[in-house]
Amino acid sequence: MRAALLALLLVSLSACNTLPDAPQMEVELAFEPSLIGDLADIAGDIAPQHSSFYLLPRALDAMNWRLALIDSAELSIDIQYFIWKDDASGALMLEHLFAAADRGVKVRMIVDDMFLSTGGAFSGADEALAAISFHPNIQLSLFNPGKYRDGIAGLAGNFGGSLKDYNRRMHNKLMVFDGLFTVVGGRNIGDEYFGLHEPYNFVDLDLLATGIIANESSTFFDQYWNSDLVYPAAELTDMDTAGYETLRLTNSDYVRSQSGRLQVFSNEARDEAYYVSVLHNEMSPGFAVFLQDEPVLRGKREFRLADMLGETVLPGVHEVVLSSPYLIPVEGFLESVLEDVNAGVEVSLLTNSLASNDATPAHSHYKKYRQNILATGAKLYEFHHEPIGGMRKLSDAAPGLDTFVALHTKAFSVDGMQCFIGSLNIDPRSVNLNTENGIYIESSGVCGQLSRLLYSFTTPENAWSVSLNEKNKLKWSSYEGSVTTQPALGLGQRISDFFFRLLPVERQL
Repeated sequence: MRAALLALLLVSLSACNTLPDAPQMEVELAFEPSLIGDLADIAGDIAPQHSSFYLLPRALDAMNWRLALIDSAELSIDIQYFIWKDDASGALMLEHLFAAADRGVKVRMIVDDMFLSTGGAFSGADEALAAISFHPNIQLSLFNPGKYRDGIAGLAGNFGGSLKDYNRRMHNKLMVFDGLFTVVGGRNIGDEYFGLHEPYNFVDLDLLATGIIANESSTFFDQYWNSDLVYPAAELTDMDTAGYETLRLTNSDYVRSQSGRLQVFSNEARDEAYYVSVLHNEMSPGFAVFLQDEPVLRGKREFRLADMLGETVLPGVHEVVLSSPYLIPVEGFLESVLEDVNAGVEVSLLTNSLASNDATPAHSHYKKYRQNILATGAKLYEFHHEPIGGMRKLSDAAPGLDTFVALHTKAFSVDGMQCFIGSLNIDPRSVNLNTENGIYIESSGVCGQLSRLLYSFTTPENAWSVSLNEKNKLKWSSYEGSVTTQPALGLGQRISDFFFRLLPVERQL
């Protein structure tokens, strides 16, 4: 049976399109920060000699700020994402990027290839990917592209051919506008990240920053752009004007067909005076460091983003609150938590419940660590899939669309004075396999805001507090009261959770 399956896969792969050899590319660096335009004027007023920050926890704001910055850019836009979906949100943002490129803005995009090579419109067909790069001001590149380009069989062949190499995925999230403003955080590009999805939307978080840190982020983008693991989409297949024009027309038609859903992101909602007022009045100054993993295949002695964060936190800590939607303690994590608690630090950990988790396998391998986490003395919270504490104002752009809410925020705050916002989960894949990025900050303003936000996620209205009852059994407590069986969406999810726990895949999650 095993031999037959292997033979079938080999036959399928023999019919697959394969990746053409990439040409030798010249090193290309980001432009110096723009000196002209609205963004240059605003950035010069806000942060001429430091960095300033603004949290974007609301899905509606996260999209509107991106569109406003795209529409305001004069010189360049650099973009880096793990996932870019061919849904309403993805098409809308692509439409605005095309418009920016039409007026002369240079757009560079890096998207991880794993979900691009499995079918779809923008996220799939190599012809569509190449067509995007046919625009003279747009360059799209793929991170660590698979050799086999056709569908699920190709994906299986890519993993089967070289698991260690193809398993290195780019989980980074980054946008840089004119070298003056940057957005980092947990959101990919897709409807569930911007409040338009069924059956669930994410409670997620981005950071908008300007000043020194924005210029630094351009430098870190260049490290990926010039990496050997980045492949220009223009080389995937031959493309002509007709193919490019078809792509533009198809994308525009789709955006128009989704106008009812997308009206929440209307141009009128992005009033320039409003955004200028927010940036001037609500951004918090501080010190920041841009952190990321190297864009190389994994090495035995690699210095990881998680290692960097371990060296940044200042001594004398009193309280730590950490949000990781997928929480599977890696080697040394629980020992570090125990050491902090024994030193008098109050540690609060927030992750998804089974009911709020969009990735059941991740939960199945997290749950066996619950009692070990509680044994450290840390407080453990699991997000409620039906929060009543105002979370839907953050997660839903179109009220009433989804049936449950999932946590996707990846951040921590230390004493409201130090914090990190980025793409990093506390699980084996983020810590050991993927590349990740984010910004570490020292600022009482933005870190204090983050601390209050994360603690609000842990209230009984928004989360289950996990503890042990008098019989040393797990107990979940929230606004619904207390239960001794983990919250779930139904029997089907509980059955899936049981069987996923049996699969030996923890190191891949």
